[in-house]
Amino acid sequence: MFPNVVMNAKIHHGSIALTAGDLSTQNVDVVAVCSTSEVLLKNILDQAEAGPGNLNCKSISFVPWIITSNSISEFVSTSLNHPKKYRTVAFPALRYGLANCPTDVVAKAMIDAAISKIQKTTIHCTVSFIILPDQLSIHHEFANRLASIQKTSEPFGSIECSFSKLALQLTAKQEVNFKKYRSDIKSHLKTCSHVKCRDNEEKIHRWTQQSVLKF
Repeated sequence: MFPNVVMNAKIHHGSIALTAGDLSTQNVDVVAVCSTSEVLLKNILDQAEAGPGNLNCKSISFVPWIITSNSISEFVSTSLNHPKKYRTVAFPALRYGLANCPTDVVAKAMIDAAISKIQKTTIHCTVSFIILPDQLSIHHEFANRLASIQKTSEPFGSIECSFSKLALQLTAKQEVNFKKYRSDIKSHLKTCSHVKCRDNEEKIHRWTQQSVLKF
């Protein structure tokens, strides 16, 4: 699995996040679905019909969207008109049929609408925009917009990597040998791992999902 750049910006009492993944697998209170998108609608409904355990959300919000830049804000605002008990909402990064609506316009409209809604609420709310891992150009535009509203004290983003798990079973006739083997393994693992923190990285704001994949 490729690394995923996760971004987050604090807004008023809430926050806005950007991550790559599958909308149907998000562990949130509400998943906002564009009901006029056949692909997205089919994906969510197929998961729901397969069994409630296949969806991690508590509720699904079906909201239609007519493909214009003005209606993008309405789609986000309407989807966020949910009961106060719901604190986390996940949106798809809309792009379907946007021949006359550039991706940067879509990104700005969706994020700005979420900001406006969060600023008007008194409860903590997290709005996430989910982008498929192969939608690198979409991720780039959303990342640019989110970076423009981040505070200087906030990190640009974090990188998540998934690794395979390795299980070892030690067998020894004598305890002294067992302890020695265990110590040798721990020493070897330390030499195979390295953690380094880089502060004040001037070019980190240029890292997009595509940059991470190349790295």
